[in-house]
Amino acid sequence: MLTSGCHPGVRILRWGKTITPTTERLKKWLNHLNETAKWPDPSNRSSLVATSSCIQNLDINTNATTNTTTRQLNIVSRPSDLVGNTPLIDLSNLLRSHGVDTSNGTKLVGKLESLGPCSSVKDRLGRSLIDEAEKKGLITPGKTVLVEPTSGNTGIALAFIARERGYKCILTMPESMSMERRIMLMSLGVEDVLTPKETAVPGALAKANEIVESLNGELER
Repeated sequence: MLTSGCHPGVRILRWGKTITPTTERLKKWLNHLNETAKWPDPSNRSSLVATSSCIQNLDINTNATTNTTTRQLNIVSRPSDLVGNTPLIDLSNLLRSHGVDTSNGTKLVGKLESLGPCSSVKDRLGRSLIDEAEKKGLITPGKTVLVEPTSGNTGIALAFIARERGYKCILTMPESMSMERRIMLMSLGVEDVLTPKETAVPGALAKANEIVESLNGELER
């Protein structure tokens, strides 16, 4: 895979080996890419259409290509744009292994939500909540503070979107939550408020309401 511009210090990783090409050879490769790729308008970076031959099947020694199949590369401008459109996998073999007749076209399909930005279906919920609130004008980046009682992936999704879009995010949760989860949330920039484990989720909810009331009180002053 070509990783940089035409520079004698460029290193190319291919087939698990690192190659330091000569400037002349690198120029030839770049010329080949320019001739065989369909580059988009520089002002529109939403997608890139290139021949798989110049991406996958470039022969290092001869510059020969063997495949002209085109493919669409999904290039987004912000991480939350990667939420959704996760891959599907055909699991019909599981049906057949349990004696289900699939000759009539019956299929079992799995959706791999674990391949989302935060590895959870709750990525969709987090983005949907914030998108809808922004659309209605209820929240404003840099001004609104997001407060949520959570002990799971919903909080991670909200923290992820909040960091991307410039919201301060405060999450309340029982102190019994794992250290790994708390570290992940803090790495996303949230303020993590722990509540007594004896009060469980209701305690976290009560604390979130208390924080919201206190923030509203500050705005009224």
